Amino acid sequence: MEMQQLRYFRVVAQLQHVTKAATKLSVSQSAVSRAISQMEHELGVPLFIRQGRAIVLTRYGAIYLEHVIRAQAALDSGKRILQEDSGEQAGTISLGFLGSLGTDMVPKLIKDFRRKHPLVKFNLKVAQNPIVRPLGIGWVEGRYLPPCSDAFLKMVRSQYVRPKAL
Repeated sequence: MEMQQLRYFRVVAQLQHVTKAATKLSVSQSAVSRAISQMEHELGVPLFIRQGRAIVLTRYGAIYLEHVIRAQAALDSGKRILQEDSGEQAGTISLGFLGSLGTDMVPKLIKDFRRKHPLVKFNLKVAQNPIVRPLGIGWVEGRYLPPCSDAFLKMVRSQYVRPKAL
């Protein structure tokens, strides 16, 4: 079984439609159908019941989906641990900032940070009512802050925040 097949299976199970899954995955419908058929053949059980254009997970498909979700989460976690351990920091930093900082300061921050951490991506949002921190920079969508966020904040503080005068 290949990772690609597992990804296709998960998206088809989520959307309950092969054509819509193929569109979301940016592949042909026949590639998705073939992957699902190969999985069913390899596992020896039907994963879906076809109902017209829609498909529904069978009992076996529902059981297998739970395992696929757990396996993918474990692999993602392992990848993240390896990246952290090797010093290769990756992830996405969601950054909200005042519009006035977006023409000069924010691009310079990102450029400087990417020199040391080329795998890090940024999700930028000009904030209308940001939680203003010392530089008018605040985090947007604070769900999961990847380890690279700490390094980014340290760089910002060291290069752009002046210590308060006594």
